[in-house]
Amino acid sequence: MVLVGATLTTWYSSILIASLWKWDGKKHTTYRHLARSIYGPFLNQVASLGNNIAIQIAAGSCLKAVYKYYHKDGNLTLQRFIVFFGIFELVLSQLPNIHSLRWLNAVCTLSTIGFAGTTIGVTIYNGMRLFFFSFFINTR
Repeated sequence: MVLVGATLTTWYSSILIASLWKWDGKKHTTYRHLARSIYGPFLNQVASLGNNIAIQIAAGSCLKAVYKYYHKDGNLTLQRFIVFFGIFELVLSQLPNIHSLRWLNAVCTLSTIGFAGTTIGVTIYNGMRLFFFSFFINTR
């Protein structure tokens, strides 16, 4: 239910942002200009910084979980995965305007579905493992 609620909230906020490309009588071609027009320069930077930190930690955690699944004895730390994603994010941030983000939105949608699917799969796997483990211990 939380995943569906978060999806609906994201969908609704995306529609709001898409409808605000013309705000305060000005046409905005980048999210940065739109956010600066709505929030002002200081709050725009604070919101952007907070969002980037949260996204980098979440993405780094997901990448590390996938890495640990395939490399049980792997020694890469969470900090390295956060740096990997930060570099990837830095490269993508060089795109010039909103129109060049169409393909990126598709990649982000597939990544979100992949992250959610991974989370659901790991949760079900761990839940089933714990269920069967406790079932066999209790029957002996």
